[in-house]
Amino acid sequence: MIPNLLAQAGPETPARIIVFTRFKDTLAYLEKELGRAAKYEIITLDGDLSGAEREKRYQQFAHSPCAVLLATDVISEGLNLQSAACMVTHYDLPWNPNRLDQRNGRVDRFGQRAPLVFVRTLFCLGTTDEDVMNLLVRKLDSMRRALGFSPPFFASEETVLRVLARRRTRRKAETGPSLFDAAEENAGSELFGNDAIERIRNESFYGQSQVRFEDVAEKLQEAHRQVGSPEQIHAFIRDGLTQYQCGVQENPNGTLAIQVRAERLRPPGMPTSLPSVVLDPEEQRRFPEAVVLDVGHPLIRRLNAVIREDAMRDTAEGARTAAWRVDGQRGTLLLAHGVLRAVAATDPPTLLEEVVLFGMRSGLQGYSLLTRDEAGAAYAQSPSVRRVDNAEALQSLTRLASSTEWRQAGELAEADSLLALQGHRARLASELRIAGDADTDWLKGFEQIERIGFDLICLTLLLP
Repeated sequence: MIPNLLAQAGPETPARIIVFTRFKDTLAYLEKELGRAAKYEIITLDGDLSGAEREKRYQQFAHSPCAVLLATDVISEGLNLQSAACMVTHYDLPWNPNRLDQRNGRVDRFGQRAPLVFVRTLFCLGTTDEDVMNLLVRKLDSMRRALGFSPPFFASEETVLRVLARRRTRRKAETGPSLFDAAEENAGSELFGNDAIERIRNESFYGQSQVRFEDVAEKLQEAHRQVGSPEQIHAFIRDGLTQYQCGVQENPNGTLAIQVRAERLRPPGMPTSLPSVVLDPEEQRRFPEAVVLDVGHPLIRRLNAVIREDAMRDTAEGARTAAWRVDGQRGTLLLAHGVLRAVAATDPPTLLEEVVLFGMRSGLQGYSLLTRDEAGAAYAQSPSVRRVDNAEALQSLTRLASSTEWRQAGELAEADSLLALQGHRARLASELRIAGDADTDWLKGFEQIERIGFDLICLTLLLP
């Protein structure tokens, strides 16, 4: 099987296979047997290893030109594998399909660059493993055809064993196999839970065929505008590391070399030097040996935590403020980012959060409030290279932020954001009730929104 999978390797299909096994003894056996005449690198990973050693071995596998990673389920929990491999083999069959889904989902997920993901599952004919495969796979296929989706698995391993024991007794009394009959339907109901499946169909994506993609796209675009573009995130990473005395230098090939000099930024096991770094996961295609330094990397997670910690210190003057000059700007602008928190009266209640941007202009004509679009356009302006005097900026910011007009700007922005959220939820609920052909009881309280708080995150001063 391994040679057949490796034969599928190509420019976008790395010659790397992850072989999952449930037991460490089986892992040791496979390492010994595969190593007899292997023409590929064999790497093992199990729960007895330290976190640093696991990461070291995983990186060794991810950068190998041809390798097999023998691993227990320790790597199927919390570690995304899509950048390292697109081939998975299950050597022994866990009797809970959730485990299989969890393993596969670490490889077959967003960010996987290979055009195909290869999954192989080994089981012995004429054994309980065959019964597991026949019952679960065929039942899932039947439900996929009937419902349009494959539901999650709800039963415990004890339930699976109880169902299998009954099936083995039945099979001994039968003249031939009958693997898809009324008895199997009963077993399927016991394993999957028809009530839970019906809730999934009504309450999830599969019951919301009338949701307009335009609404989803609009919300996604707004989120992207608020969170920041990839270029802005890359600039934040570089500037943040530099702010905390880390060396950030560009290599001749375009990658970065990072020197992590601040001990506060180093998680346990992280080296002080990262000689080859890219900020865009797509760049790893060109530089497979490089480390992807994105917002999910431990170093950047630690950087975010340290920045938040320092911003909340009593002595951190100006930590949540910024100021820059804008060429050709009329007057002085003060902008604010805040988070509106609300709750919808669903069962259970739904927590809602909205990023709010608002602002005010100060000029010869006095103060004037900015619309949300005006504030967004102002924030998107390119800063000038002209220097900002800290004392001048602090004086202007204090004057504007203490004015009655600024307090009114915040209250109005908060109220407008709450109304917009209520209106959006009300329109969406109305459309779903009119167009939906499924049970819409889950929409009860969907549009009933109650404010629970508003937090001011940061202030930005734009000087002419």
